[in-house]
Amino acid sequence: LISEALVTLIVALFAGIVMLRGGSDLVLRTLENGQVTPSLRLPMGLVYGAIPFSGAIILYYCALFSFELANGRMPKGSETASIGGPLD
Repeated sequence: LISEALVTLIVALFAGIVMLRGGSDLVLRTLENGQVTPSLRLPMGLVYGAIPFSGAIILYYCALFSFELANGRMPKGSETASIGGPLD
């Protein structure tokens, strides 16, 4: 239980600091710079916008996981996986 909470905290910190904050700075800098993609001529800030967006989604799922841990429930999928592959 403590290891799951620790891993969730580390992932949330990475998503918040690196992806949200750093990604937002990157988006703003490239939009100010006027850099565009070579083929589509779209602003690179739109392409880099996927980084803070992904960070926000990761933070959302970290919050859901943390609430489930705090309520004493393990999230679905914590059962042991069966050995085998899709062709078994």
